[in-house]
Amino acid sequence: ARWDSSPNVRTIALLALASLKDKNDIIYFREALQSRNIGIRYAAVEALLKSAFPESLPTLKSLAERDESFLIRQFAA
Repeated sequence: ARWDSSPNVRTIALLALASLKDKNDIIYFREALQSRNIGIRYAAVEALLKSAFPESLPTLKSLAERDESFLIRQFAA
């Protein structure tokens, strides 16, 4: 699902990975944050929040301060 062209498939996969709570998956969440699709980025933020890894905090802080989308900034905050 990482390279799937369907945003729905990617968002569902990100949330499924988050529920597994594997710290190695954080790279996939950060990669998804580079997407131009707001839905995929939103799902990546949700996955970071759902996984609750301490390593997610700097990424969330950066998004809250710098993301181009007001929605992403608010959700990350």
